[in-house]
Amino acid sequence: MSTGSQDSNCQSETKPDPDCPPELKHPPFDDEAPDPRILEQARKAALASATQGIADATDDLFSSEPDKVKKRNDIFKKYKTDIAPEPGGPVRAKFEKAIGMFESAMADLLCEDKSTTCSAEERQMPSADKEKKTRFDKWLHEQLDPPTYLCDRPEPPYCYWKFMPLYGLFFRKKQVGRRLDESLATRELALRDARNTTKGWADAFKAWSDPGKSIEDTIGSSIGDLEKINADILSNTNADYAIYRLLFEVAPRLIQVAPADRPLKNGVGQAILRLSSALVDFPERKRVLCSGKARKDGSVYLIPVSSEDGKDDPMPLQTERKGVLEAWTISAEKLAEADADFTLRKDDAPSLKTRFDTLVQTEAKLVQDLLAPPTP
Repeated sequence: MSTGSQDSNCQSETKPDPDCPPELKHPPFDDEAPDPRILEQARKAALASATQGIADATDDLFSSEPDKVKKRNDIFKKYKTDIAPEPGGPVRAKFEKAIGMFESAMADLLCEDKSTTCSAEERQMPSADKEKKTRFDKWLHEQLDPPTYLCDRPEPPYCYWKFMPLYGLFFRKKQVGRRLDESLATRELALRDARNTTKGWADAFKAWSDPGKSIEDTIGSSIGDLEKINADILSNTNADYAIYRLLFEVAPRLIQVAPADRPLKNGVGQAILRLSSALVDFPERKRVLCSGKARKDGSVYLIPVSSEDGKDDPMPLQTERKGVLEAWTISAEKLAEADADFTLRKDDAPSLKTRFDTLVQTEAKLVQDLLAPPTP
């Protein structure tokens, strides 16, 4: 007869059972996969919703009906008028003025930090000579690139928060976003991401359906913003905030819409590369400093409307629209899969809580149904 206490078994160490496969000892904490036929039906239903608008967009791009052909021609003609270099389309003129003002403001930041403006000779100083001497480099160094000796903890972000408030703000947003993602269940997160991606491509197709207007909207208030920013930098009025707006609000807009054959002048391109390098911990902020073409997310940008011999060439615009439509279609199909998977096996916290509460409330009845003999 055992003399051990009643709780001795509760405290004993569980020994592994060599005859019991691990998957039976610890079954996966997830619902069983649905029947493939049910899953396929759910995906078909979800696909009908996810692909709304794609059929009309496909018709607009490929139909040979006269009204569709006319619509495509009208889109090209309007875009050509908007961005024509000569005699000067309104969108092209707005872009050229804005990008010129941006390059001028940046050039003043790229001279030696001994005054608010610099001479043409100072603007042409080799970048190696200007390292850590220019107002731009000083700002970058103070806000986003602290020396390692400032850190008294092994985790850089913590000391950056103390010495580099802007870096700390960026990092705080990043880590909160990461924790938000980690708080979502697998299928819930997949559905959210698929929805965002599909919406992005749908919006991109709409933008490319009137690219001139979309580019003008992207440039937005850049000219007015640059006037205010430049005045604040020159007068040293909230200059740090003005430089931030120049680099993180105006620069992404203008870099996005700039044509591939229009590099930034006066060393501005190299400065943007240095800024991008300082943002290595923040991929999303780094990405928007890329050109619209390089972003590969359907962003609009200035593309040519004529061939080398000067003849009208609608193919570049048509090619962009086709590429966006293809990406939209693929993302919609992935959205349908994610939607069906989530609908049949919801794993978000509210759904799991509802199921758990139901199990708690009905446990007695469920046990009786499982173990009690059937009623004769």
